[in-house]
Amino acid sequence: MSSSAAGPSEHTALLDRRDSEQQRLDANAKPTPTPLPWAQLGTVLVLRVSEPIAFTSIFPFVNRMIEDLHVTDDPASVGYYSGILESLFAVAQFLTVFHWGSLSDRIGRRPVILLGFTGVGVSVLLFGLSQAFWWACAARILAGALNGNAPVVRSMIGEMTDSTNSARAFSFFPLSWVVGSIIGPLLGGFLSRPAERYPSLFGSIALFKDFPYLLPCAVASAFTFTSVGVGYFYLKETLNKKRPEDIIVSSSQPLDVKPAAVSSADSISSASSARLSASDEPRSSTMLHGPQPLGILLRSKPLVAVLTSYFLATTVWIAFDVVLSLFAYTPVKRGGLSFSERSIGIALATAACFRIALQLLLFPPIQRRFGTLAIYQKALLLWFPVIAAFPVLSLIAQHGYDVETETYSPGSLAILWAALSLMLIIKCCIGLIFVCNMILVNAAAPSRSSLGRVNGLAGMVAAASHAVAPTMATTLFALSKNRGLLNGQLIWVVWAFLAFCTVLVNRRLKGL
Repeated sequence: MSSSAAGPSEHTALLDRRDSEQQRLDANAKPTPTPLPWAQLGTVLVLRVSEPIAFTSIFPFVNRMIEDLHVTDDPASVGYYSGILESLFAVAQFLTVFHWGSLSDRIGRRPVILLGFTGVGVSVLLFGLSQAFWWACAARILAGALNGNAPVVRSMIGEMTDSTNSARAFSFFPLSWVVGSIIGPLLGGFLSRPAERYPSLFGSIALFKDFPYLLPCAVASAFTFTSVGVGYFYLKETLNKKRPEDIIVSSSQPLDVKPAAVSSADSISSASSARLSASDEPRSSTMLHGPQPLGILLRSKPLVAVLTSYFLATTVWIAFDVVLSLFAYTPVKRGGLSFSERSIGIALATAACFRIALQLLLFPPIQRRFGTLAIYQKALLLWFPVIAAFPVLSLIAQHGYDVETETYSPGSLAILWAALSLMLIIKCCIGLIFVCNMILVNAAAPSRSSLGRVNGLAGMVAAASHAVAPTMATTLFALSKNRGLLNGQLIWVVWAFLAFCTVLVNRRLKGL
């Protein structure tokens, strides 16, 4: 009797184990990626490309413009005044970007984006009409104050994707900036002072004689207004404006809320998914509330950790961009490479093309394989060989450069370019951190209804980095080389320490 009674019990236990095993396999199975919403994503990217076109179109001519405006008679001070213009932009952006994100949480992403990009077009056009330095300053302040588009665009991409396709969608976001950053300087470089440079075409047009920098700004503005037109007709709202009391949740059916855009392979994703899970009733009720106040957002440890890491990582990145051009242009005898503007441009353009290919082709598969957080943390470690490459490049230059003829020997030049190319390739790999960060910021948001504010905070962090990093980097470089601090190597030591702090802060993201 006892033996026969045990049979059904053992059979039931076996079935339970099989069911548990099947459930485990189903849970571990990778979900099929959701197709990207190409129509909406393409519209957003068209808008996004126009912003760096407007932003970077002034770079080739801004120093000459300051000279023409007779702001200073000292050529050495021209860079100081162009730096003021950039700092004014960054400060204005820092003071306003959070409010744009917060406004998008209340009235929707679409109106804020269309308004913001309209402001970008107006501000760059006004900059081209500058005939006094105060006017140029006012135009840059206006540009910064209206430049809250990036956080809202990131929020919109996060809302139109899910955990299976967000990495691929976000990989296009920084590429749009790279593409615009290639077009913008070409406009500024080739179209400035058209009456003087192309007299047969523009010499008889008084407008371009009175406003020699209007044409590149007008073309950049036209790009922006065209993208606004495309957005007006094709861009759809992604923010769910339903109030909590309008949403009826069945006690037996989980709420259909997509997790924040992040890979399920990440530890941070697990935490985010738990926050957004409707099966956890207290947390789901929190999710249903409206945008969180700033004070509550800043008490979120995961969000503060991600934003702190973002600030440090962005500061190190911007410092590289500033120092690389300065280092390449500095004479060899002072620890630089004595490169011409053309050589510097070739190096940067080549690196930009490689970065496009890397983010389009490599990031999505490795993100699926290793997860967002793992890529973010490992990529930051690559800063150490990049920073160490600067004194190595300087040493190669000193051994292969002829001061009398001001030329490199063919062999040393080939070695120098090979080493420089390797450094830029590694740096492009580090650039994957910004795709990862966009995903992690959305994942760390306390609620989807606060995505605009959260990305607005990320925009403030980026603006703060843009305000601090260029001055810090150039000043430290000048002090190191002019005063021979640590034999001219102080900047690399400080830079490596800052990168080390970034890596340490990143460890706090473990287990989020």
